Order: sequence, then structure tokens, then C-alpha cells
Amino acid sequence: MDLLVRDRRGLALVEVKSGRIGPRFRPGHRLEREQLERLHRAAAWLRRRSGIPARVELFEVLFDSEGRFLQCIDHDELTHSPPPLPGIR
Repeated sequence: MDLLVRDRRGLALVEVKSGRIGPRFRPGHRLEREQLERLHRAAAWLRRRSGIPARVELFEVLFDSEGRFLQCIDHDELTHSPPPLPGIR
């Protein structure tokens, strides 16, 4: 977990992945199933202990093949690997 933030909806356990993207790879794909499960267990623990809603989010910071910034994507309420990005190679 890279960040723990609180907003009007509650707590967010945020994992940040950055890197270059290609036709079959993006930074969020480095978030493994085991790590995602641990984040969800931690969110459940926080909900039980604090009584505040908690969720897991992924922020992807994307760069092109030359290392130039493309965009930052917030995958709200992450439950699985991020979907493909149409049109971005």
C-alpha cells in the first residue's frame, strides 16, 4: 500500500503503479492477485476497527515508450486487474 487517504466516502488504501505501457502490458498488471487480496483484507480490518467504510484503489501513472507522461488513471473500488486501455499503445 502506497497511500492511505480519507475522503467523503471513507478510507482508501491506494496502490500506485507507474511505468511505460505497451500493447500487452501496463503498470497495473504488476499488482498481483495475492497483493490485491492482502489490500482487501486490510480494508476489511480497517472497516471493522474504525467503523469507517474502506476500499482499495489503484492509481496508474502511464508513460509512453519514450518515457513521456501520458496520463494518471484512478481505478476506483478495485476488485481485479485493470482493464485494457483502448487506443493507447
